[in-house]
Amino acid sequence: MLIADVDTGLQSVRLYYDVPDLAGDQFVTVSRHGPSGQETYVRGWIGQASAAGQIVIRDFEAPIGVAVTYTATTEDTAGTVADTQTATVTIPSGPCENTWLNDLARVGNTMQILMESLPSLDYPTGASVHDIISRRDPVVTSDVAHTPSFELSFITESDDQRERARARPNDLQD
Repeated sequence: MLIADVDTGLQSVRLYYDVPDLAGDQFVTVSRHGPSGQETYVRGWIGQASAAGQIVIRDFEAPIGVAVTYTATTEDTAGTVADTQTATVTIPSGPCENTWLNDLARVGNTMQILMESLPSLDYPTGASVHDIISRRDPVVTSDVAHTPSFELSFITESDDQRERARARPNDLQD
């Protein structure tokens, strides 16, 4: 059995996995996948030797605010899969009390903002369709969605903040 639990203090996921008792050595691999569908292995848990019984696995790199499905797989020395378990968990996003809008081109234009909420993340991928001569079906190529995107809306409290938020790097004077 695989149970996923959120450690809100560390913004991490704790997995409790009951490793089956196999004859001989056994190896555990743990992976996760989120909305993009890209499988990512949990650091330190790729073919990790493990004894039978319950083990605790920590994932400090889980994305925040999206549902993540974990898969734990146990294999024997021949590579035969003996057990596969899954569990889904979402690390809730905390309050946005210390949020900054960073201007990488002009650091003096960086300002703290008050953000009420962060909308759901979008995982866009580029895709191209190529028509091939003497081939009935076109060839479609696409990329893997690695980094999510979102649209940020915020309110400024003064005209100065509004001008700084809208300014391009060369528009403001120090």
